[in-house]
Amino acid sequence: MGGWIGVPPELLAPALTDERSIEFYGSLSLMKAGIVHSDRVTTVSERYAREILTPRFGHDMEGVLQAQAAKLSGVVNGIDTEV
Repeated sequence: MGGWIGVPPELLAPALTDERSIEFYGSLSLMKAGIVHSDRVTTVSERYAREILTPRFGHDMEGVLQAQAAKLSGVVNGIDTEV
């Protein structure tokens, strides 16, 4: 897995051995890659930023998101009617 697309083998290590790993349940996950290698992860709201840390809304990514929670934040939806 990964060699044919140029992914370094160290990034495909099982998640427990390397927090930069983009391996996810035996497969390559570009979503996980974006989360663990980004400087910041934003969501549509502060509430949703908290919700995706739970199994109900995390869709199996909650563990990854919990490990990266320091870089997670929400952006308030809507428009500024005064601007």
